[in-house]
Amino acid sequence: LNTSGAASDNAAKESLGVVRDAIERYAAEHGGTLPDGTSESTFKGALTNYIRSFPKNPISNTADVAVVTTTTPTGATAWMYNKTDGTFIINSSATTKVDPPNTYDKW
Repeated sequence: LNTSGAASDNAAKESLGVVRDAIERYAAEHGGTLPDGTSESTFKGALTNYIRSFPKNPISNTADVAVVTTTTPTGATAWMYNKTDGTFIINSSATTKVDPPNTYDKW
């Protein structure tokens, strides 16, 4: 049984959904404009009215966000926000715990 792996993976999916929903609500209320992607702090600041607190990535246990213009994971931070297209992913190409060969960045 891999219950702790399943719990981590489920928490990661839930956190992804929370932030993605906040990004969509921000864009809907700002005429389609994505949240500010100048830096991690401006991105998180733009979402403060849409998310209670920025979630930690349960895989890495941090809430760091890489603000980029690519979708290729660097693995250096917990999350990755593509400021060009609004994509928000787990910044890891590691294999998921309960659904290999899928990788976290493909969720």
